[in-house]
Amino acid sequence: MPTTSDIDGTIIPQFSDNQGRLIGFIQATSYLDMKQTFITSPAAMFVTYSLHDAYEIILQHERRHLSQALRVSEMRAFVH
Repeated sequence: MPTTSDIDGTIIPQFSDNQGRLIGFIQATSYLDMKQTFITSPAAMFVTYSLHDAYEIILQHERRHLSQALRVSEMRAFVH
C-alpha cells in the first residue's frame, strides 16, 4: 500500500514528458542492430546485454510504474 504523502500535481505531466524523452532516445537508435549492439548496465558494470534487451527491461519497468499509478488512482482516498 502506498504511504500517505503529498504528491506534486505535476507528476503526471512529468511522467508524460519522460515517456516522450524515452521514445526520442529509442528512435535515435533505430538505425542500430539492437540485437547485435551491446551495452553495459548502468547499475552493475560487469553486466552487459543487448540494446534490444535493455529496451525490453525499460518497457517492463515503465509498465510497472503505469500499473502502480493506475492502482493508486483507483483507491477511494485518491484525490484528482
